[in-house]
Amino acid sequence: LLRSFEGHSRTVYSVCVTSDGKWMLSGSYDETIRKWNIATGECVNTLEGHSYWVSSVSSHNSGIVCSGSADNTVRIWDSDAKVINKTTKGPEWYVEYVRFNATGTRLLSDYSTGCTDFHGDYCVWN
Repeated sequence: LLRSFEGHSRTVYSVCVTSDGKWMLSGSYDETIRKWNIATGECVNTLEGHSYWVSSVSSHNSGIVCSGSADNTVRIWDSDAKVINKTTKGPEWYVEYVRFNATGTRLLSDYSTGCTDFHGDYCVWN
C-alpha cells in the first residue's frame, strides 16, 4: 500500500484519476465527491450537490468533472471542481456510469432500469 485516502463518511463507489496523474476524484454514498492530491493524500475539495449517493465520477483533461448519482442526475462541475455548471435529470432509475469521450465533447451515461441484471439505458449528451 502506497497511500490511503481518508475523508468520506460512507462507502466509496467510484474513483478516477485525472489525465495529468496529479488528482484523484472519489464518489461516495455520503453524497459527496472529493478531489484528492495523489502525491500528498490531502483532500483539497469536497463537492456537494447530489441528494443521494454518487455512483460514478469522471474527468476530462480540460479539467471538467462529471458525476452521476442515485438521485437520477448527471452533474457537470467547473475546472476547479467547485461549482455545478449543469445538472441533467435522467430517466427514472439511478445513474450507474458516466464517462467523457476522448475529446471531451460528449458524455456517456448509463441509467439503471432497476432490473436484476442491471442492464440500463445509455444516453449520450452534447
